[in-house]
Amino acid sequence: MATLVGGTAVVIPGTGLSSESDPKYRNYLQGANVNGPATLLQLVNAPSGQIAGSGTISVGPGADPKLIYALRYTIDYPVLLVSLKVSITVAATANWRAGVYGSGGNGDILPKTLLADSGNVATNPAGTKSATLNVRLQPGNYWFVTHFQNSAGSTINVHDVTRSDNLGTDSTLVPVNGLTQLQNFGALPATWGSTYTLSTTQIPTLYAEFAV
Repeated sequence: MATLVGGTAVVIPGTGLSSESDPKYRNYLQGANVNGPATLLQLVNAPSGQIAGSGTISVGPGADPKLIYALRYTIDYPVLLVSLKVSITVAATANWRAGVYGSGGNGDILPKTLLADSGNVATNPAGTKSATLNVRLQPGNYWFVTHFQNSAGSTINVHDVTRSDNLGTDSTLVPVNGLTQLQNFGALPATWGSTYTLSTTQIPTLYAEFAV
């Protein structure tokens, strides 16, 4: 049985297919099963292996700017990105946001233009938190991002590089699992810009909810 952050089972409605243990979910999304709604939850950090997370980090303490965390995700067929989800294990009275950026294309895979911003989502109380996006994506490379507000501190589930589908290595051959950028909390920037840092340690565990 598949497991979502927070311990909730993930099953495609009306099929009994587990989105993390049965490859048939891709066929389901592509229309092989057209009776009823088709939705699934996909682990963004390691979609090929669905590997469990590696612990928690505190994302709140300290003044702005705070890190925006970006995870690359490849879409193979047209799909609706309904929401992005994180697991808050210790909640502070604060907010977080999620968004999606397109890539440059023509071999440029870095994040470029903001396609959707969820707006503020409360981190309190603790549990699995969903940020609604409802953006339709065509085949290509995208970047799913999270941003957490300065507060007394929230603790979230994370994946480190040993449990992630990595993007390659940096100049010293250290594995890279995403990108980060410093930004004051608020509306996500309309364009990512040229400034970023390679993530080589821990990055938030992120689930994407898709529908056709």
